[in-house]
Amino acid sequence: MPVRLALAVVAVALPAFGQAFEGEPPPGSIGWFSVDPRVWGATPSAPAQTGDVLDAVAAVARLATEETSGRVLSSLGSVVGAALVGGSPVRATLLEIDAAATGEKTRTGRLLAVVEIQAPEPHAEAIAALRAALGLPAGVSVRRLDLPGGLEGFAARDEGWAAGREVSWCSRPESLVVGVGEGSLDRWFSPREEREASWEAHRLASKVKAGSMAAAVFLDLNELRERAPDALGTGLARRLAEGARLGNARSLLISATRAGTGPIAVEATWSSRAEKPGTFHSAILAHPSWPANWGEPTEPLTMAVSMNLRYYIVLGQSLLRASRDEWGRMEFEAAVSAWVRGHGPALERLTGVLAPAGVVDGSSPGELAARIAVHPEADRASVARAFTEVMDSLPGHARREGDAWRVTFGRLSFHAAVVPEDQPRMLILATDLLSLERARVSGLPRR
Repeated sequence: MPVRLALAVVAVALPAFGQAFEGEPPPGSIGWFSVDPRVWGATPSAPAQTGDVLDAVAAVARLATEETSGRVLSSLGSVVGAALVGGSPVRATLLEIDAAATGEKTRTGRLLAVVEIQAPEPHAEAIAALRAALGLPAGVSVRRLDLPGGLEGFAARDEGWAAGREVSWCSRPESLVVGVGEGSLDRWFSPREEREASWEAHRLASKVKAGSMAAAVFLDLNELRERAPDALGTGLARRLAEGARLGNARSLLISATRAGTGPIAVEATWSSRAEKPGTFHSAILAHPSWPANWGEPTEPLTMAVSMNLRYYIVLGQSLLRASRDEWGRMEFEAAVSAWVRGHGPALERLTGVLAPAGVVDGSSPGELAARIAVHPEADRASVARAFTEVMDSLPGHARREGDAWRVTFGRLSFHAAVVPEDQPRMLILATDLLSLERARVSGLPRR
Protein backbone atom coordinates (compact mmCIF):
# COMPACT_ATOMS: atom_id res chain seq x y z
CA MET A 1 0.00 0.00 0.00
CA PRO A 2 1.50 3.41 -0.91
CA VAL A 3 2.53 5.47 2.11
CA ARG A 4 0.12 8.32 1.31
CA LEU A 5 -2.84 5.92 1.08
CA ALA A 6 -1.79 4.13 4.26
CA LEU A 7 -1.70 7.43 6.11
CA ALA A 8 -5.14 8.35 4.83
CA VAL A 9 -6.58 5.00 5.95
CA VAL A 10 -5.38 5.34 9.54
CA ALA A 11 -5.71 9.13 9.94
CA VAL A 12 -9.16 8.94 11.51
CA ALA A 13 -7.81 6.77 14.33
CA LEU A 14 -4.74 8.83 15.18
CA PRO A 15 -4.42 11.90 17.41
CA ALA A 16 -4.47 15.13 15.44
CA PHE A 17 -1.05 16.66 16.05
CA GLY A 18 -2.08 20.04 14.68
CA GLN A 19 -5.71 20.14 15.82
CA ALA A 20 -5.19 23.34 17.84
CA PHE A 21 -3.36 24.97 14.94
CA GLU A 22 -3.97 25.72 11.29
CA GLY A 23 -2.00 23.12 9.35
CA GLU A 24 1.24 21.51 10.42
CA PRO A 25 4.92 22.55 10.30
CA PRO A 26 6.59 22.40 6.88
CA PRO A 27 8.06 19.03 5.90
CA GLY A 28 11.80 19.15 6.48
CA SER A 29 11.50 21.06 9.77
CA ILE A 30 14.30 20.08 12.12
CA GLY A 31 12.03 19.89 15.12
CA TRP A 32 8.95 21.29 16.78
CA PHE A 33 7.09 21.42 20.05
CA SER A 34 3.39 21.98 20.60
CA VAL A 35 1.21 22.22 23.69
CA ASP A 36 -2.51 22.74 24.18
CA PRO A 37 -3.09 23.40 27.91
CA ARG A 38 -6.87 23.40 27.34
CA VAL A 39 -6.69 19.61 27.18
CA TRP A 40 -6.06 19.49 30.94
CA GLY A 41 -8.49 22.32 31.67
CA ALA A 42 -6.28 25.41 31.60
CA THR A 43 -7.99 28.71 30.85
CA PRO A 44 -6.79 30.27 27.58
CA SER A 45 -4.53 33.27 28.16
CA ALA A 46 -5.43 36.75 26.97
CA PRO A 47 -2.98 38.23 24.44
CA ALA A 48 -1.42 40.43 27.13
CA GLN A 49 -0.77 37.34 29.31
CA THR A 50 1.58 35.64 26.87
CA GLY A 51 4.55 37.66 28.10
CA ASP A 52 6.59 34.70 29.37
CA VAL A 53 6.51 33.01 25.97
CA LEU A 54 7.43 36.26 24.21
CA ASP A 55 10.25 36.91 26.69
CA ALA A 56 11.63 33.47 25.84
CA VAL A 57 11.32 34.17 22.09
CA ALA A 58 13.25 37.42 22.60
CA ALA A 59 15.99 35.45 24.37
CA VAL A 60 16.22 33.12 21.36
CA ALA A 61 16.64 36.13 19.06
CA ARG A 62 19.37 37.64 21.22
CA LEU A 63 21.32 34.36 21.08
CA ALA A 64 20.49 33.39 17.50
CA THR A 65 23.90 34.12 16.00
CA GLU A 66 27.48 33.79 17.15
CA GLU A 67 26.49 32.03 20.34
CA THR A 68 27.23 28.50 21.51
CA SER A 69 24.66 25.93 20.39
CA GLY A 70 24.21 24.92 24.04
CA ARG A 71 22.96 28.40 24.99
CA VAL A 72 20.68 28.50 21.95
CA LEU A 73 19.23 25.09 22.89
CA SER A 74 18.71 26.35 26.43
CA SER A 75 16.83 29.41 25.17
CA LEU A 76 14.62 27.23 22.97
CA GLY A 77 13.89 25.11 26.04
CA SER A 78 12.73 28.25 27.85
CA VAL A 79 10.04 28.73 25.17
CA VAL A 80 8.84 25.19 25.89
CA GLY A 81 8.78 25.80 29.64
CA ALA A 82 6.85 29.05 29.31
CA ALA A 83 4.32 27.40 26.98
CA LEU A 84 3.69 24.50 29.35
CA VAL A 85 2.65 26.71 32.26
CA GLY A 86 0.54 29.08 30.16
CA GLY A 87 -3.07 28.77 29.11
CA SER A 88 -3.02 29.17 25.33
CA PRO A 89 -1.94 26.63 22.71
CA VAL A 90 1.64 27.30 21.56
CA ARG A 91 3.72 25.68 18.83
CA ALA A 92 7.41 26.38 18.27
CA THR A 93 9.17 25.10 15.14
CA LEU A 94 12.88 25.07 14.28
CA LEU A 95 13.02 25.47 10.50
CA GLU A 96 16.71 25.97 9.92
CA ILE A 97 19.99 26.13 11.81
CA ASP A 98 23.64 25.99 10.90
CA ALA A 99 26.58 25.72 13.24
CA ALA A 100 30.36 25.67 13.12
CA ALA A 101 32.63 23.90 15.58
CA THR A 102 35.57 25.69 17.17
CA GLY A 103 37.29 23.22 19.44
CA GLU A 104 34.89 22.01 22.14
CA LYS A 105 32.30 24.69 21.32
CA THR A 106 29.80 24.89 18.49
CA ARG A 107 28.45 28.31 17.52
CA THR A 108 25.30 29.00 15.54
CA GLY A 109 25.56 30.99 12.33
CA ARG A 110 21.96 31.12 11.14
CA LEU A 111 18.66 30.19 12.71
CA LEU A 112 15.06 30.29 11.47
CA ALA A 113 12.33 29.57 13.99
CA VAL A 114 8.61 30.29 14.27
CA VAL A 115 6.40 30.43 17.36
CA GLU A 116 2.61 30.42 17.08
CA ILE A 117 0.44 31.56 19.98
CA GLN A 118 -3.25 30.71 19.63
CA ALA A 119 -4.87 33.82 21.08
CA PRO A 120 -7.51 35.94 19.34
CA GLU A 121 -6.95 39.55 18.33
CA PRO A 122 -6.16 42.23 19.38
CA HIS A 123 -2.41 41.58 19.68
CA ALA A 124 -1.16 45.14 20.15
CA GLU A 125 -0.22 44.60 23.82
CA ALA A 126 1.54 41.33 23.05
CA ILE A 127 3.55 42.93 20.21
CA ALA A 128 4.50 45.83 22.47
CA ALA A 129 5.65 43.32 25.11
CA LEU A 130 7.73 41.50 22.49
CA ARG A 131 9.44 44.72 21.40
CA ALA A 132 10.13 45.63 25.02
CA ALA A 133 11.62 42.18 25.69
CA LEU A 134 13.89 42.61 22.67
CA GLY A 135 15.09 45.93 24.03
CA LEU A 136 14.32 47.70 20.77
CA PRO A 137 14.54 51.49 21.06
CA ALA A 138 11.26 53.33 20.60
CA GLY A 139 12.36 54.80 17.28
CA VAL A 140 13.76 51.65 15.67
CA SER A 141 12.46 51.17 12.15
CA VAL A 142 9.83 48.51 11.52
CA ARG A 143 9.42 47.35 7.96
CA ARG A 144 6.31 45.89 6.41
CA LEU A 145 6.38 42.34 5.04
CA ASP A 146 4.27 41.10 2.13
CA LEU A 147 3.89 37.44 3.04
CA PRO A 148 2.58 34.52 0.94
CA GLY A 149 -1.18 34.17 0.85
CA GLY A 150 -1.74 37.92 0.89
CA LEU A 151 -0.79 38.17 4.58
CA GLU A 152 0.81 41.23 6.10
CA GLY A 153 3.63 41.08 8.62
CA PHE A 154 6.22 43.32 10.21
CA ALA A 155 9.89 42.90 11.02
CA ALA A 156 12.37 44.76 13.20
CA ARG A 157 15.95 44.54 14.34
CA ASP A 158 18.23 47.00 16.02
CA GLU A 159 21.04 48.62 14.09
CA GLY A 160 24.05 46.34 14.01
CA TRP A 161 22.06 43.17 14.57
CA ALA A 162 22.74 40.28 12.22
CA ALA A 163 19.92 39.06 9.95
CA GLY A 164 19.59 35.96 12.12
CA ARG A 165 18.47 38.11 15.05
CA GLU A 166 15.64 39.81 13.19
CA VAL A 167 12.22 39.30 14.77
CA SER A 168 9.04 39.42 12.70
CA TRP A 169 5.38 38.98 13.48
CA CYS A 170 2.05 38.44 11.77
CA SER A 171 -1.23 39.10 13.54
CA ARG A 172 -4.10 36.87 12.44
CA PRO A 173 -7.68 36.77 13.76
CA GLU A 174 -7.04 33.74 16.00
CA SER A 175 -3.27 33.72 16.45
CA LEU A 176 -0.05 35.69 16.72
CA VAL A 177 2.82 34.20 14.69
CA VAL A 178 6.35 35.31 15.59
CA GLY A 179 9.47 34.53 13.57
CA VAL A 180 13.16 34.61 14.52
CA GLY A 181 15.62 35.14 11.67
CA GLU A 182 15.21 37.05 8.41
CA GLY A 183 12.85 35.15 6.10
CA SER A 184 11.33 32.92 8.76
CA LEU A 185 7.71 34.01 8.22
CA ASP A 186 8.07 33.93 4.44
CA ARG A 187 9.26 30.34 4.75
CA TRP A 188 6.46 29.50 7.19
CA PHE A 189 3.59 30.82 5.08
CA SER A 190 4.90 29.52 1.74
CA PRO A 191 3.00 26.61 0.16
CA ARG A 192 4.00 23.28 1.67
CA GLU A 193 6.12 20.81 -0.26
CA GLU A 194 4.36 17.79 -1.71
CA ARG A 195 6.16 15.20 0.40
CA GLU A 196 5.46 13.32 3.59
CA ALA A 197 6.72 14.93 6.76
CA SER A 198 9.13 12.73 8.69
CA TRP A 199 6.86 12.69 11.75
CA GLU A 200 4.04 11.02 9.80
CA ALA A 201 5.79 7.64 10.13
CA HIS A 202 5.81 8.09 13.92
CA ARG A 203 2.03 8.36 13.84
CA LEU A 204 1.81 4.99 12.17
CA ALA A 205 4.13 3.48 14.79
CA SER A 206 2.07 4.88 17.67
CA LYS A 207 0.20 2.45 19.92
CA VAL A 208 -2.06 5.20 21.29
CA LYS A 209 -4.75 5.56 18.64
CA ALA A 210 -7.19 8.06 20.14
CA GLY A 211 -7.33 11.25 22.13
CA SER A 212 -6.67 14.98 21.92
CA MET A 213 -3.04 16.04 21.66
CA ALA A 214 -2.02 17.76 24.90
CA ALA A 215 1.66 18.17 24.04
CA ALA A 216 4.25 16.78 21.64
CA VAL A 217 7.91 17.28 20.85
CA PHE A 218 9.55 16.07 17.66
CA LEU A 219 13.20 16.07 16.63
CA ASP A 220 14.55 14.97 13.25
CA LEU A 221 18.20 14.32 14.02
CA ASN A 222 18.93 13.29 10.43
CA GLU A 223 17.77 16.73 9.22
CA LEU A 224 19.92 18.35 11.89
CA ARG A 225 22.98 16.33 10.87
CA GLU A 226 22.43 17.25 7.22
CA ARG A 227 21.81 20.98 7.77
CA ALA A 228 24.36 21.52 10.54
CA PRO A 229 26.86 18.64 10.63
CA ASP A 230 28.85 20.27 13.43
CA ALA A 231 25.79 20.67 15.67
CA LEU A 232 25.96 17.07 16.89
CA GLY A 233 29.61 16.53 16.04
CA THR A 234 31.19 18.37 18.94
CA GLY A 235 30.42 20.29 22.06
CA LEU A 236 27.46 20.36 24.42
CA ALA A 237 24.79 19.36 21.87
CA ARG A 238 26.67 16.15 21.00
CA ARG A 239 27.25 15.27 24.65
CA LEU A 240 23.62 15.89 25.58
CA ALA A 241 22.40 13.77 22.65
CA GLU A 242 24.65 10.91 23.73
CA GLY A 243 23.69 11.39 27.38
CA ALA A 244 20.02 11.10 26.42
CA ARG A 245 20.79 7.94 24.39
CA LEU A 246 20.03 9.79 21.14
CA GLY A 247 23.51 9.83 19.63
CA ASN A 248 22.54 7.37 16.88
CA ALA A 249 18.84 8.19 16.56
CA ARG A 250 17.23 9.23 13.25
CA SER A 251 14.19 10.87 14.79
CA LEU A 252 12.20 10.99 18.01
CA LEU A 253 8.63 11.91 18.90
CA ILE A 254 7.25 12.16 22.43
CA SER A 255 3.53 12.81 22.55
CA ALA A 256 0.97 13.29 25.33
CA THR A 257 -2.67 12.65 24.54
CA ARG A 258 -5.91 12.54 26.48
CA ALA A 259 -9.10 10.67 25.61
CA GLY A 260 -12.10 12.38 27.17
CA THR A 261 -11.55 12.96 30.89
CA GLY A 262 -9.18 10.03 31.29
CA PRO A 263 -5.51 10.15 32.28
CA ILE A 264 -2.92 11.68 29.98
CA ALA A 265 -1.02 9.05 28.01
CA VAL A 266 2.62 9.69 27.15
CA GLU A 267 4.37 7.72 24.40
CA ALA A 268 7.79 7.85 22.79
CA THR A 269 8.42 6.59 19.26
CA TRP A 270 11.86 6.60 17.68
CA SER A 271 14.00 5.28 14.85
CA SER A 272 17.69 4.36 15.02
CA ARG A 273 20.36 4.59 12.32
CA ALA A 274 21.55 1.17 13.49
CA GLU A 275 18.45 -0.33 11.83
CA LYS A 276 17.07 -0.13 8.31
CA PRO A 277 14.94 2.94 7.46
CA GLY A 278 11.28 2.49 8.30
CA THR A 279 11.96 0.61 11.54
CA PHE A 280 10.29 2.30 14.50
CA HIS A 281 9.99 1.51 18.17
CA SER A 282 7.41 2.62 20.69
CA ALA A 283 7.36 2.85 24.47
CA ILE A 284 4.41 3.83 26.68
CA LEU A 285 5.67 6.13 29.44
CA ALA A 286 2.25 6.91 30.93
CA HIS A 287 -0.67 4.58 30.34
CA PRO A 288 -3.79 5.67 28.41
CA SER A 289 -6.16 3.80 30.74
CA TRP A 290 -6.58 4.27 34.47
CA PRO A 291 -6.36 1.05 36.52
CA ALA A 292 -9.89 0.03 37.50
CA ASN A 293 -8.93 -0.70 41.13
CA TRP A 294 -7.32 2.72 41.70
CA GLY A 295 -10.47 4.82 42.10
CA GLU A 296 -11.17 7.92 40.03
CA PRO A 297 -8.43 10.49 39.20
CA THR A 298 -8.93 13.72 41.13
CA GLU A 299 -6.60 16.19 39.38
CA PRO A 300 -7.01 17.78 35.89
CA LEU A 301 -3.56 16.58 34.84
CA THR A 302 -3.15 12.93 35.84
CA MET A 303 -0.81 10.21 34.57
CA ALA A 304 -0.46 6.56 35.58
CA VAL A 305 3.23 5.92 35.02
CA SER A 306 5.73 3.10 35.14
CA MET A 307 8.20 4.15 37.83
CA ASN A 308 11.74 2.85 37.40
CA LEU A 309 13.54 5.28 39.67
CA ARG A 310 16.90 3.61 39.08
CA TYR A 311 16.60 4.28 35.33
CA TYR A 312 15.75 7.97 35.82
CA ILE A 313 18.62 8.41 38.27
CA VAL A 314 21.06 6.91 35.76
CA LEU A 315 19.62 9.05 32.95
CA GLY A 316 19.86 12.20 35.07
CA GLN A 317 23.43 11.37 36.01
CA SER A 318 24.30 10.87 32.34
CA LEU A 319 22.82 14.26 31.37
CA LEU A 320 24.51 16.07 34.25
CA ARG A 321 27.84 14.57 33.21
CA ALA A 322 27.22 15.57 29.58
CA SER A 323 26.53 19.18 30.53
CA ARG A 324 30.11 19.68 31.76
CA ASP A 325 33.35 20.35 29.93
CA GLU A 326 36.20 17.82 29.89
CA TRP A 327 37.62 18.72 33.32
CA GLY A 328 34.14 19.08 34.74
CA ARG A 329 33.23 15.59 33.56
CA MET A 330 36.32 14.14 35.23
CA GLU A 331 35.48 15.89 38.50
CA PHE A 332 31.85 14.78 38.24
CA GLU A 333 32.79 11.13 37.68
CA ALA A 334 35.19 11.22 40.64
CA ALA A 335 32.50 12.75 42.86
CA VAL A 336 29.88 10.18 41.77
CA SER A 337 32.29 7.27 42.35
CA ALA A 338 33.11 8.54 45.83
CA TRP A 339 29.41 9.00 46.60
CA VAL A 340 28.48 5.51 45.40
CA ARG A 341 31.21 3.96 47.58
CA GLY A 342 29.84 5.71 50.63
CA HIS A 343 26.10 5.84 50.04
CA GLY A 344 25.25 3.49 47.16
CA PRO A 345 23.86 0.79 49.50
CA ALA A 346 21.34 3.28 50.97
CA LEU A 347 20.13 4.22 47.48
CA GLU A 348 19.82 0.53 46.58
CA ARG A 349 17.78 -0.11 49.74
CA LEU A 350 15.47 2.79 48.93
CA THR A 351 14.90 2.02 45.24
CA GLY A 352 14.57 -1.68 46.05
CA VAL A 353 11.43 -1.17 48.15
CA LEU A 354 9.61 1.08 45.66
CA ALA A 355 6.74 -0.28 43.57
CA PRO A 356 7.18 -0.20 39.76
CA ALA A 357 4.12 2.03 39.23
CA GLY A 358 2.99 5.39 40.50
CA VAL A 359 0.92 8.51 39.91
CA VAL A 360 1.99 11.89 38.55
CA ASP A 361 -0.71 14.53 38.88
CA GLY A 362 -1.44 18.17 39.57
CA SER A 363 -3.36 21.18 38.39
CA SER A 364 -0.74 22.16 35.77
CA PRO A 365 2.76 21.17 34.56
CA GLY A 366 4.18 23.70 37.01
CA GLU A 367 2.43 22.10 39.99
CA LEU A 368 3.05 18.38 39.76
CA ALA A 369 3.78 15.64 42.26
CA ALA A 370 4.95 12.07 41.66
CA ARG A 371 3.83 9.52 44.22
CA ILE A 372 5.56 6.15 44.27
CA ALA A 373 4.26 3.40 46.51
CA VAL A 374 6.49 1.61 49.00
CA HIS A 375 6.04 -2.17 49.10
CA PRO A 376 3.75 -3.06 52.04
CA GLU A 377 6.22 -5.61 53.41
CA ALA A 378 9.05 -3.08 53.64
CA ASP A 379 10.16 -2.11 57.13
CA ARG A 380 9.00 1.45 57.83
CA ALA A 381 12.00 2.51 59.88
CA SER A 382 14.56 1.18 57.36
CA VAL A 383 12.82 3.01 54.48
CA ALA A 384 12.95 6.28 56.41
CA ARG A 385 16.60 5.74 57.35
CA ALA A 386 17.64 4.96 53.77
CA PHE A 387 15.81 8.02 52.44
CA THR A 388 17.32 10.29 55.09
CA GLU A 389 20.83 8.97 54.42
CA VAL A 390 20.48 9.56 50.68
CA MET A 391 19.24 13.12 51.20
CA ASP A 392 21.84 13.96 53.86
CA SER A 393 24.58 12.65 51.55
CA LEU A 394 23.95 15.44 49.02
CA PRO A 395 25.43 18.54 50.68
CA GLY A 396 25.00 21.56 48.47
CA HIS A 397 22.20 19.82 46.57
CA ALA A 398 19.66 18.80 49.24
CA ARG A 399 18.45 21.07 52.03
CA ARG A 400 16.04 20.01 54.74
CA GLU A 401 12.78 21.98 54.92
CA GLY A 402 10.75 20.62 57.83
CA ASP A 403 10.26 16.91 57.20
CA ALA A 404 10.95 17.31 53.46
CA TRP A 405 14.03 18.15 51.38
CA ARG A 406 14.56 20.66 48.61
CA VAL A 407 16.82 19.07 45.98
CA THR A 408 18.64 21.18 43.38
CA PHE A 409 20.89 20.13 40.50
CA GLY A 410 21.65 23.11 38.27
CA ARG A 411 18.32 24.42 36.96
CA LEU A 412 16.45 21.30 38.12
CA SER A 413 14.78 21.77 41.49
CA PHE A 414 12.17 19.70 43.31
CA HIS A 415 10.99 18.72 46.77
CA ALA A 416 11.13 15.19 48.13
CA ALA A 417 9.65 13.40 51.14
CA VAL A 418 8.99 9.85 52.25
CA VAL A 419 5.83 9.09 54.21
CA PRO A 420 6.41 5.86 56.16
CA GLU A 421 3.89 6.56 58.94
CA ASP A 422 0.70 6.63 56.90
CA GLN A 423 -0.99 3.99 54.81
CA PRO A 424 -0.31 3.63 51.98
CA ARG A 425 3.34 4.59 52.42
CA MET A 426 4.96 6.40 49.53
CA LEU A 427 7.87 8.45 48.22
CA ILE A 428 6.83 11.89 46.93
CA LEU A 429 8.72 14.04 44.42
CA ALA A 430 7.06 17.41 43.83
CA THR A 431 7.75 20.65 41.97
CA ASP A 432 7.03 22.73 45.09
CA LEU A 433 6.07 22.39 48.76
CA LEU A 434 2.38 23.09 48.15
CA SER A 435 2.20 20.26 45.61
CA LEU A 436 4.07 18.00 48.03
CA GLU A 437 1.61 18.71 50.86
CA ARG A 438 -1.33 18.13 48.53
CA ALA A 439 0.14 14.78 47.47
CA ARG A 440 0.82 13.84 51.09
CA VAL A 441 -2.85 14.37 51.95
CA SER A 442 -4.13 12.73 48.76
CA GLY A 443 -2.18 9.51 49.31
CA LEU A 444 -2.17 6.95 46.54
CA PRO A 445 -5.29 5.70 44.71
CA ARG A 446 -6.88 2.71 46.38
CA ARG A 447 -5.83 -0.52 44.76
